[in-house]
Amino acid sequence: MEIRARIQRTADKATANLLPAKSANPYEAEYQKCIKWCEENKIREFSETTLLVYFQIKSEIIKASTLWTIYSVLKSTLGIKHNINHSKFYKLTAFLKRQDDTSPRSLKYLPVETFLYTAPDQRESCDYDSA
Repeated sequence: MEIRARIQRTADKATANLLPAKSANPYEAEYQKCIKWCEENKIREFSETTLLVYFQIKSEIIKASTLWTIYSVLKSTLGIKHNINHSKFYKLTAFLKRQDDTSPRSLKYLPVETFLYTAPDQRESCDYDSA
C-alpha cells in the first residue's frame, strides 16, 4: 500500500507542473471558476453537454475571442486534472465557431501581372548628392 501511495504522490507532483509556468495562475483561476459553476449547479461530471451549457452562459457576456481563450485554458486544465479528452467535443467547437460573427477576410485581387507588364523597366535615377 505504501508503494502505491508513493507512486501516486510522484504522479501528482509530475502532473502539477504540466501547465505553462507563466500562465499557471490564470489557468487555475479560470479552472476554479468552472468548478465553482459546476458546484453551484450540482454538476458532477464534465461532459460535452456540461461545457456547452457553461459556454452558452459565458457567450452572453463575453466576446467570441475570449470564449476561445477560456476553451483553450479549460481544455488544458480539465485534460490534466480530470483526464478529459476534448478532441471529440464536436458540438462544443461548432458552437464556439458560430459565436464568431466576423466573416473571414478575403484577400483582394492584387494586380501583380498588370503591374509587371505596365511598370517601367528602368528606374529613374535619383541624385542625392546634389545638395
